[in-house]
Amino acid sequence: MKAPLLQKIVEFLQQRNTRERRLLAVTLAVAAASVVYSIGVAAYSRVQQMEQTITRLHDDLVNYQQQLARMRSVEAQYEHVAVQHSSEWTEAEIHDRLRQEIYRLAQTEPPALGPDGVPVTTATDSGTLIDVPGLQPGTLRESGAGYREYVITLRIPDARPEAFWEFLQRLLESPQSLRIDALEINRDPLSSRLSASVTITRTVVDTSAIRGTDGKNEWVTQTWQGEGCTVTPSREIPGAWLAQAQQGNARAFQTRTFFPDTTYDLVVEVSTQFPTQLAIMDDASHKPFSDPVDLKQDGKLYRYRVRFTTPDSDKDIRLLAPALQFAQADSKAVIRRVFIRPVMEQSQ
Repeated sequence: MKAPLLQKIVEFLQQRNTRERRLLAVTLAVAAASVVYSIGVAAYSRVQQMEQTITRLHDDLVNYQQQLARMRSVEAQYEHVAVQHSSEWTEAEIHDRLRQEIYRLAQTEPPALGPDGVPVTTATDSGTLIDVPGLQPGTLRESGAGYREYVITLRIPDARPEAFWEFLQRLLESPQSLRIDALEINRDPLSSRLSASVTITRTVVDTSAIRGTDGKNEWVTQTWQGEGCTVTPSREIPGAWLAQAQQGNARAFQTRTFFPDTTYDLVVEVSTQFPTQLAIMDDASHKPFSDPVDLKQDGKLYRYRVRFTTPDSDKDIRLLAPALQFAQADSKAVIRRVFIRPVMEQSQ
């Protein structure tokens, strides 16, 4: 079939004169050029669209990364504050923390706060800004979903006005979310000093409302697991867990997901009377990820802190955090609270 078609084309060209053949050649060349040009324009337009799409996706990716970084920063800052406002505390604990904070602020140079929000000390060599007498117990009241308020009245028998105003300013700037609800000031006309009564309210937030990212930054709410031991809710202490070893080298732990190449602080409250170690372990190998901490064995509740840095990786890191290792069978430990937060760069 091809041969007759080619023969007809050849015969058609032979029947044309030289001028007609040239015109036909030019027409075919222009048509071919038009086709090539159309294809080229369409391809160039497509390439331009793809470049614009790539640029847009790159900008979106950068924007998402910035939003993720801001989200992590906000979560870390919120949790840093929330560690000082646990609704699981008893009224006595709230009063004790508020008492420590008031005595800290009453110093001429207030001492720094520890990582858990507790003052390193309540007395310094700088002396006192104002003298605060013993504090009477306050009133704990439920104020709404997710928080409670503890109200206490502070009576200052004698103070310089300048020192008193500075003390009030410190109360308002305290990280314990203090609010001054009532203020009564008395001064003798012949004296330059004053006495005052200050009603202070501390807001205590519900830590269960904290939102983390797949367990990376949150108060512990997930279930404990055990290897060679059982972990059940404590009947004596609300919100606490009781771990009981059934054999030697037993382990109680929680599995968590962490961001790679990030430094974290883990704070846990534990009481035990048996040889027990606190550790961070690799999820796959169960090898210690950090140096184990030997727990005190006097049966009192202590707060332990472990700082660790996850390795650099292209995916999230799975760890046992925290992990309690029991050396002998029939060991017991009460775990009251766990808190994990990333360490901000400025605090490193």
